[in-house]
Amino acid sequence: MRPERLYLQDMLDAADAISRYITGVEEDEFLADYVLRDAVRARLTDIGEAASRIPKEVMTRHPQVSWRKAADPRNVLVHQYFGIIWEPIWRVATEDVPILREQIAAIIEAEFPGDPAQYLE
Repeated sequence: MRPERLYLQDMLDAADAISRYITGVEEDEFLADYVLRDAVRARLTDIGEAASRIPKEVMTRHPQVSWRKAADPRNVLVHQYFGIIWEPIWRVATEDVPILREQIAAIIEAEFPGDPAQYLE
């Protein structure tokens, strides 16, 4: 089984990517830009997939994180294909992801300090 530290890092990396993609972008620009929407969709899918693989023990130790809320967009984005309503995705990317990013960074710092490679064993 892949160590939870790496799933947390996946979530952090995806959140950072979303931040880079949307910095300086307004909602109407996001809604009009297929490539940007696709990039954000892919990273939200990554976050959801990683969140769904976090062990229950980690979730229990960190109830401040809305693990379900982190995982849910993945299900919508993967299964709705062409019926995605993008305004809520924008809100998730601009409001929820930054909060999640800070929570995940704090967990990594507290529980898994140092080089991620040391947790591969």
